[in-house]
Amino acid sequence: MFYFAISGGNVAALRATVMIVLVFGAIIAGRRALTMRNVAIAGLVVIATDPASVLRPSFQLSFAAVVALIGAWELARGREGRERGLWAQFLSYFIGIGATSLVAGAATLLFSIYHFQQTSPLSVLGNLLSLPLVGFVMMPAAVFGALAMPFGLEGPFLLAMGWSIDRMLDLAGLVTSLSGGIDASPLLRPGALIMGLAALAWFAFLPSWHRLIGPALLLPGVVLFGLDRPPDVLVADSTQATALRLDDGLALIAGKADSFAVNVWRETYGEPFAATRVACDSLACVADSPRGFSVAIVSDPAGFYEECGADLVIARRRAPQYCRADTVIDRDDLLTGGVHWLAWNDSMRTFEVRAAIPDRDRPWRAPL
Repeated sequence: MFYFAISGGNVAALRATVMIVLVFGAIIAGRRALTMRNVAIAGLVVIATDPASVLRPSFQLSFAAVVALIGAWELARGREGRERGLWAQFLSYFIGIGATSLVAGAATLLFSIYHFQQTSPLSVLGNLLSLPLVGFVMMPAAVFGALAMPFGLEGPFLLAMGWSIDRMLDLAGLVTSLSGGIDASPLLRPGALIMGLAALAWFAFLPSWHRLIGPALLLPGVVLFGLDRPPDVLVADSTQATALRLDDGLALIAGKADSFAVNVWRETYGEPFAATRVACDSLACVADSPRGFSVAIVSDPAGFYEECGADLVIARRRAPQYCRADTVIDRDDLLTGGVHWLAWNDSMRTFEVRAAIPDRDRPWRAPL
């Protein structure tokens, strides 16, 4: 409980605290400690205290990893009870690190890709290199340093802990350099997240090897139905940033390259978003896409008279009614919908438009 009090009280800390209490209670009562029932109780406690956490990455990543680890342990626990020598125990320590890293990494992979567009292809290697350092140097030094502080003798322990932290950062840099170029991640639709949750629930509820069927079907399901396409146009709501897909990728046709929205896009889509020249006058800027559509960014009300014939009209002010027949993203759309994602359908000669806030009629949303 003291750990939870000083940790900040996030979802992972609450889940860990509840699980530890349940595990210790089961040990005292002579019951099996690592069960899906304990995970379910921890989940109910977290949901009761913070229902909205279910939609956050921390809840999904935390419980996905725990469910996978306990499920994998339940499948493998029949091998316990055999006598093992010192060398076998030494090997089992590293095998355990690798196995837990692989299981937890696989369980959280889809959620990491969906929420953060990031993967850790060499996480197993990173854990194999760093966790022995953490377990045998860093954490013992931290404990002994804390115990020695009342006597003023913590110096050597803190130096050892600092040295281990520096070495862990060195190892992290090494693994990062080795994983360069193989850490790209696909874009996923919301349906991929639903399929991931369904596969995780299947894995949690079935007690035998049949629990592996759900995760095994997840990969082809995501490949067939969960992959998303990259956008052809991005329009930021809070800045002037507008990006258009050209022959060499997405490029800025308006806004600053170092703005918050552009930095988020750069991390999400893995593209440089370099600024490019477009034809501009005092009324509007016009750009043509290699895919066969035109974009007009109107800066003056008089520009609507000339540019409403473009396939896409973007304006930071309210567009007049006569311009609403075409695809128009104006001030009202950006205020209520946030960032806009657009993809061109060449056969239909129209755009698929997605707003960051798709449902604008929720009763708690303030009217314009």
